[in-house]
Amino acid sequence: MNCDYLKDPIEPHTRKLQFLSSVYQLEQLISEPTRVTDKSATLIDLSFTNDTNNIAKSGVIYNGMSDHYIIYIVRRFVLLKRQEIKKEVRNLKYFEADHFIYDLSNIRWENIENIDNPNVAWKIWKTKF
Repeated sequence: MNCDYLKDPIEPHTRKLQFLSSVYQLEQLISEPTRVTDKSATLIDLSFTNDTNNIAKSGVIYNGMSDHYIIYIVRRFVLLKRQEIKKEVRNLKYFEADHFIYDLSNIRWENIENIDNPNVAWKIWKTKF
């Protein structure tokens, strides 16, 4: 687009780009000249973002290979913590089936049959089991 953000007065096509960036709530991140010659310094390599909170750092890297310098943007990155997962497990190492069957046979299950609310019945059954 060759819009020089450093030129004063602002050229019409640069003003249009600035208007469009404001309409779409974009912010131009680079503030240093990106093309430097013996006669001029211009800011024509641009980078826009809609959320500066996501950007950790931005700038210009000066190199000797070209009169166009390299622009860079470092995005802020946050790892979300995983929610703790709880699992209930049973150790069956010392499980005795005969004792378990005996305990189940001594529970009065008929009390649960008289309950109309299935959620309450399930809770009582689960507690007794």
